[in-house]
Amino acid sequence: MHHLSAALRDLLSSAFPCLSPSHRAMSSPNDVLYFPKEEFIYNVTGWAGFVLFTPTPSEDRPRIASIEHCKRKRGVFHEFLIIHFEYPVLGAPPRTVPIIVERTIETSRLPKDKIRPGADLSHENGSRFSALFQSSSSSRLSLSPSSVASSSSSSLATPAFDRIIIPPNGAPVGKIDRHARRPYKICRKLTFNKRFTDYDLAALLLALQKYAPDYALLSRQCYWYAIVIYDFFRERLIGLGNEDGKEVEYNVGKLKDERGRFLTIFTIQPPEPPLGKIKSEFEKQLAALLDERAREDHPAAKWVRSQEETRAAIAKAEEEAAARERAEAAAKEEAAARVEAEAAAKAADARAEAAEAAKALLDDEVALLRQQLTALNRAGPSPAA
Repeated sequence: MHHLSAALRDLLSSAFPCLSPSHRAMSSPNDVLYFPKEEFIYNVTGWAGFVLFTPTPSEDRPRIASIEHCKRKRGVFHEFLIIHFEYPVLGAPPRTVPIIVERTIETSRLPKDKIRPGADLSHENGSRFSALFQSSSSSRLSLSPSSVASSSSSSLATPAFDRIIIPPNGAPVGKIDRHARRPYKICRKLTFNKRFTDYDLAALLLALQKYAPDYALLSRQCYWYAIVIYDFFRERLIGLGNEDGKEVEYNVGKLKDERGRFLTIFTIQPPEPPLGKIKSEFEKQLAALLDERAREDHPAAKWVRSQEETRAAIAKAEEEAAARERAEAAAKEEAAARVEAEAAAKAADARAEAAEAAKALLDDEVALLRQQLTALNRAGPSPAA
């Protein structure tokens, strides 16, 4: 973070104290990125942006401990990943933080003629997301489309919402998995020996966002998304000779077809993930994340700045509105005080007028009595009876 502008660094540090170097790897609950007070949902750009601006050396970054490829046991057989990070804590054992990574879309948009007969969508609710976390469709680039995706299927494409869900304060997945009542199976699992960091995951998610930003019904849905992320790290692990981890596959029963492929709701299976093309984009994204001098121009950095500018604008507008309310309240108080003072002055004037009138009446009565007394004195004493 040494090459960030002072203004941007100060802005981030003031808005997010957890991004200060003194907080990271010291008191983990203060890091709102991994230990929010409440469940938090990020889009890919937003999460990568906050990862990007966490000024921690590579050796102290949260590291991927395991990746679980999960599948719902009914409904649309939704697939997602549970990724466990080891979060370093100074002077204490690392804490484990689970996150959910998935591609989503509203199930109401799925055309019925493309759904496998017998698939039950009755328990699947359409996803609703805040506009703040909607995936951006700007500056998107789709490389070569899949051979399976025909022109008819491409017309079914709609912007995907690829999201990262963070539990409150490092809680278990059950705290963030709203569909926990709909059981899922862990199909397979990768474990790592501190090889990959959150930078690696952020780079891969950004690469996928650029490679396939849309939810294409037959070729770029939740199944494809979960498989490509899992297989990407699996291939990297195999490339290392499995010295830095291992893989375990579980018996998922009927969740696989007779050819050993994971069951989907579609009549056409998703294509094999083009790991070679994705790897090339991943390497570009990872290099961009690690290049401190270019960070301020990174799309994720721009996203963070835009959010902070929006936050600052909202705070300024709220402060201005509060100032106006205070000024209006003060003006009302002053007006009320003036009315009260005027009423008091009128009451004082009325009392003064009443006092003057009473005094004048008393003076008249005194004068009359004096006149009567004078008249009596002039008449002399009355004769004796």
